[in-house]
Amino acid sequence: TPEAWSGLLLPVGFSPWVMLIRRESGTAPVPNAGWNILLDPAFEGKLLLPSSPRLLVSLADRIDGPDPLRRLRAAALSFDDRFALNWLLQGDARLAVVPLQRCMRALQQDPRLMVVLPQQGAPLHWTLLLRPQQSSEPLPQAWVEKAWTPPLLTRMLAKGWIPPLPSATLAAAASRVPSRLMPALLPPATVWESCWTLFPLDPSQVLSLQDRWDASAP
Repeated sequence: TPEAWSGLLLPVGFSPWVMLIRRESGTAPVPNAGWNILLDPAFEGKLLLPSSPRLLVSLADRIDGPDPLRRLRAAALSFDDRFALNWLLQGDARLAVVPLQRCMRALQQDPRLMVVLPQQGAPLHWTLLLRPQQSSEPLPQAWVEKAWTPPLLTRMLAKGWIPPLPSATLAAAASRVPSRLMPALLPPATVWESCWTLFPLDPSQVLSLQDRWDASAP
């Protein structure tokens, strides 16, 4: 449980998984469509999804309609979030699901790209420092907290890394972030409250997830 991890890990920052879309002829989906955008016919066969089955299952649970996981897998061009940006910029795909931190630079450089963080929330991609069980050394919290103050905090936010700090502190340090990207980087509290973290599963949950994944093969 998260409580049992106290003193063993330190959250450095997080980034929401978002939909990165390459617009064609100025067209774009309706942002408030949420994760249902993934099954828009315009993106069928041009969809880049994360390689994690568990993450895909959690997204499918937020999509309306029958058998969303099977439909999601069938619509994908590839399952490759690591190199998704390359696919998207080269024109093989139109929509990729990636952590915001992986696409902030491209969003600021390429006007064809837009980002959508659904109002219904998103899974969070965490960066953590772990203390080995055999180690007696404390976690370097003072070192991490130094990065949570300007000017390092400003640089972190500009790259899509969000430390677990009060929203007012983050907003004051986000001077380098274009206004059009702020809804994805620092959305309203209601969006954060709807986001979720994928904690480790116990063996029975792993088996259940595997069964569901196998049954959803296109």
